[in-house]
Amino acid sequence: MSNYHTKQGADGILPTVLITRPMSLDLCARQCPNCNVTTLTEVFEVMGILFWAVVVSYSLLYAGDGALQSHLLRFLRWCLVGKQTFTPVQKESTDQREGGLKSFKRTEGDTSKRECTSGEKRPAVEVKVSGAVDCRIGDHANAHDMRLRTVAGFHHGVRHLAVVMDGNRRYGRLTAMGAEQPDALESVFHDALLRSGPQAKPVSVRPRLQMLLHGTRLDGHRVGGEKLLEFIIDCLELNVRMVTVYAFSTENWSRSATEVNVLMTLFYCYIDRLSQVAREKGIFIRFISPAFDRILPSIQKLMLEVENETRRHCPRRIVVNVCISYSGRDEIVNAFNRLAQRADKTAPITNDDIMREMLRSITQSEHETEDASILVDNGGVEPQLLLRTGGEVRLSNFLLYECAYTEFVFINKMWPEITREDLQKALRDYSMREKRLGR
Repeated sequence: MSNYHTKQGADGILPTVLITRPMSLDLCARQCPNCNVTTLTEVFEVMGILFWAVVVSYSLLYAGDGALQSHLLRFLRWCLVGKQTFTPVQKESTDQREGGLKSFKRTEGDTSKRECTSGEKRPAVEVKVSGAVDCRIGDHANAHDMRLRTVAGFHHGVRHLAVVMDGNRRYGRLTAMGAEQPDALESVFHDALLRSGPQAKPVSVRPRLQMLLHGTRLDGHRVGGEKLLEFIIDCLELNVRMVTVYAFSTENWSRSATEVNVLMTLFYCYIDRLSQVAREKGIFIRFISPAFDRILPSIQKLMLEVENETRRHCPRRIVVNVCISYSGRDEIVNAFNRLAQRADKTAPITNDDIMREMLRSITQSEHETEDASILVDNGGVEPQLLLRTGGEVRLSNFLLYECAYTEFVFINKMWPEITREDLQKALRDYSMREKRLGR
């Protein structure tokens, strides 16, 4: 809309001057008579600045580092959604980290509302922690997938992540300030795992072991255990549904007696700690051990107890497969031996038959149908992505059959040095790759 005005000057009528105002401003002025044009103009200017700020922020989001991306994401959520979503990502009670399911802290015997299924969908029911049920994240969690993508910063598409945790020993050597005390470490190992009477509890063993390992080359293994607990929480927050970690290979049994004993004592302590985290976070811990008979009976007992206990956690937010005394070749041999013993020996062995025998947990023989469903629901036996730290570029006898079309990411950092930003970068790298699957 245009308005024409004339102005009387000393020399007569000045030429007609064309003064143009946007139609939207005139319309707003009529609808809001108390607002002047200057105010409305300023509003439009602020909106324009905000629009370009959002555009620039999105551009920097995909070009910046992890810290910059975190700040930009929070700014964008504040701009686009409002201050209600401007909450710290670290809060445990937010729906963003839970996929729409509130976090919960439980003790034995506690009850809380959870969605559980046992082969079919049922409404939320009161479930005791001690009860044996098959629990899965409900379909309504998918409605919050965009929230999870916002927290992660991107949709990566990795549901099953495999990890080779390499570099603990080298990290210990680089940070060591003194030598370990073999006799004192042997005493702790004996009290924890070999005593004929009541064994020392993990909670009492851990401080003694930590004190003895501090500043020695073997302390890298302890720091690596702490990093694993942190890494699992990062995976949960970034919407990875299943993680398979390479904790101890059958080849590791050939290391020195002192180092093996320290590793076994650390397993005794950290399996117990992992079970505590699993209670709080809703984690199902499965142990994959083709050479299970080589593990000390006291650790075998703890592994069985933890797997059976965490199997009942509901809702089940993430599945963690811990490979201890593991060999990819032994896993394949064991699979064919089991298939050779089946009733119908004339039926040909198929790829599906073999895949069903992979990632077999130590209690799976009692839960065949349930475990098969768990693996399918959480990304399948074959990982979408395998991450290896330590700078080495090989599989080292890990998931030899499962990784037919798995994408690999190798990080030139030792396992204790890996950060959440490294994980995010690996997931982003995977999301940008073209997966042709041989086609």
